[in-house]
Amino acid sequence: MKFIKIFYVVFVAVLAVATFVEGFVSKQTAVENIYSAWWFILLIALLVLPALYFVVKKLKKNIPALLVHLSFGLICFGALISFLTSEKGTLHLRQNEPENRFFLSDGRPAMLSQKLVLKDFSISTYPGTDTPMDFISTIETSYGETTVSMNKVLSVDGYRLYQSSFDYDKKGSIFMVNYDPYGIFITYSGYFLLFLSLILVLLNPNGRFRQLIKNLSVVVVMALLFSSCQKNNNVETKENVVSQEEAKEFSKVCVFYSGRIVPLNTYATDFCLKLTGKPKWKNLSSEQFLLSWLFYPEHWQNENVLRVKKSLPETAGVKVVDGYTSVRELYDENQKLKLAPFVTERPEKSVSEILDKLQLVISLTDGSALKIFPAKNGNNISWFSSSEDNIPNLTENEKRMTKEWVKISRLAIDSSDFQVLSLVPLQLARYQLKTVGQGIPSAQMRRLEIFYNRLRPTTWLYRLQLTFALLFLGFAIYYTVNGNGKIFSKVLFAFCVVFFVLQLVAFVLRGIISGTVPVSNGYETMLFLALAVLGVSFFIRKISDVLSAMCFLLSGFCLLVADISISNPNITPLMPVLHSPWLSLHVMSVMISYSLFTVVTLNAIVSQVVMKKHKQDVDRRFHDISLVLLYPAVVLLSVGIFIGAIWANESWGSYWSWDPKEVWALITLLVYAVPLHDKLVPGLKKTKNLNIYLFFAFLTVLMTYFGVNYLLGGMHSYA
Repeated sequence: MKFIKIFYVVFVAVLAVATFVEGFVSKQTAVENIYSAWWFILLIALLVLPALYFVVKKLKKNIPALLVHLSFGLICFGALISFLTSEKGTLHLRQNEPENRFFLSDGRPAMLSQKLVLKDFSISTYPGTDTPMDFISTIETSYGETTVSMNKVLSVDGYRLYQSSFDYDKKGSIFMVNYDPYGIFITYSGYFLLFLSLILVLLNPNGRFRQLIKNLSVVVVMALLFSSCQKNNNVETKENVVSQEEAKEFSKVCVFYSGRIVPLNTYATDFCLKLTGKPKWKNLSSEQFLLSWLFYPEHWQNENVLRVKKSLPETAGVKVVDGYTSVRELYDENQKLKLAPFVTERPEKSVSEILDKLQLVISLTDGSALKIFPAKNGNNISWFSSSEDNIPNLTENEKRMTKEWVKISRLAIDSSDFQVLSLVPLQLARYQLKTVGQGIPSAQMRRLEIFYNRLRPTTWLYRLQLTFALLFLGFAIYYTVNGNGKIFSKVLFAFCVVFFVLQLVAFVLRGIISGTVPVSNGYETMLFLALAVLGVSFFIRKISDVLSAMCFLLSGFCLLVADISISNPNITPLMPVLHSPWLSLHVMSVMISYSLFTVVTLNAIVSQVVMKKHKQDVDRRFHDISLVLLYPAVVLLSVGIFIGAIWANESWGSYWSWDPKEVWALITLLVYAVPLHDKLVPGLKKTKNLNIYLFFAFLTVLMTYFGVNYLLGGMHSYA
């Protein structure tokens, strides 16, 4: 048994090292020297086979637990069969040219049993845009015509074809070919057995999970367990400033931004945020700020509106006042950029950030930023800015409008001719509607998005939530030590419900605006994590007020991280591969498991640091709480990983690619599975040892969610 433990630790360590080899050397090096090496396969065999023998011998009477371990063995066996017998290659089809030859990954040619003909290739786009939503190939086989697209596979006599790429002229399509007649069936059988057995583990009345819950319930009954100020600076003059009424007229206009057709307010909000760090500037709305810059750049380039987060090089001579500088200040008297000598291959972050803001201003004032003119481009619609001369199919009046709308608007503002000014956005909106039709968001959807942008729910939610959470945590600790906290428990629960509803409304609003379940990027997954953690508090509130308050606090911190833009907060269309029903199941399962791991970590910290006054009974109680939460956490992570594997097989023809995110998720699963086997690791039966282990185990969660994105990259870098 001892050597199984050694192989287990070595296997986890090898996986971790391999991800860094892939991240800092190359994927090929990691695959050839580790993942596909004979010694790595031998290591897995030496770990799995003795472990299965031991499991069968020891768990004969515990059928659900036995099936869980056997399912992992079946999955590993399926992977081995795939490794030994599968074939992978690439098939290139040109339109109307029959072809059945493809090339294997090692360069050898192979043949399909029938010739395939590419009849058509098309790119499905989001309505009113040229942003790809799906890649679709129409293929003629001996059985008739069919289509292959992202997440839609074509099976030809045991060979599975996956849409991979296409030729630049769109007359050809490239497919991945996968032949794995035995491994997929065995592996999927293992997945099915795993999902079934995990459910049985949680439902088994004689299992350890249910016994722990019963023990905690008895303890609860017998012991009554754990009975921003902003400056309101005003613009001193209204000269060179677009009024609120004038700016409101332009809310009718849409702009193509971040792959979506959005109201001008969305771009204006991001413009203001990126320049100033605030969603509005002084008493100006984001639209007023944007349009004032657009119509009066000669004035605004003298205003200190560029936020400087970190100190610029002193020798550059850029004057910074209260953390802000101006566009004019970035140039010397000869109109040369002061920061030019500091623009190297890898410039300082402060330099690159201020230059990004400068470029944003330049692109606005030269007309290239605002893509507000749609035009037919074949079957698709492309969007153009006023600086472009190649906008097709324009009438003379429309050509004049594209070039002079800024000038006309400024003249109307200067002469206080509101009638003329109101005609400009009206004509722009009519032109967009005529060209795009139903692709233009309705007036209700535009108002909803503008409302969401101005609401900025994460900003005020995290401030309120963190404020209340810190107070509640103090009271929870006090009442836990001194008792008599029944009323407090009800108040805490009420606040959790209220903030859960508020977060849920914000989450649903974002989903309505984007048209998808909003879990496609880091920003959105942090929003869902905040929601999930708060949801966990409902299930553990009878176990511990301290843990409920901790969940409330952690949820607030998740909102804080989202608000400071841990990743891009813009609502962007999903890339084609993410258009799958598997996305929501995969992400939600994993994120809920992460929230449970976080609560487990907090429980360990509270147990170790705060509750030393109640030594023996409290230690045991916290020990059991950790294990109770670990069971569903490990189950959900397992489900999330293997749902992702099924999805990957349907998208890329391989259910496991040794991507760094995949590997670190597996490492997290292996690390957190250890405390559930404390009979094999007697030291973890002691609460202190378990707490220390869980604290360090949480580092794998942090590495999986944050570290991989920032250090290692990979196919999951968008997540």
